[in-house]
Amino acid sequence: MQNPYGLAVSGERLFVCDGQAGLKSYYLKNPTTPALIQHHHEFECDDLIILDNKLIAVSPNGFNQYDITNYQLELLSEI
Repeated sequence: MQNPYGLAVSGERLFVCDGQAGLKSYYLKNPTTPALIQHHHEFECDDLIILDNKLIAVSPNGFNQYDITNYQLELLSEI
């Protein structure tokens, strides 16, 4: 991690805001060695909110909403 900020857990998935390095998602089947699933490095990420199967990533430029039903983050909207 370069500069971790906010994080959120949903089931066996960990989502971490890594500042200017973006948003990272990890698989936590073995919590002592999280496996990186996906890295969205195209925007700065500061905080996260999870509600049901939706994740909202907060950045200085706005919000990105993702569907987290599957193990891949699917972008739904940007504000």
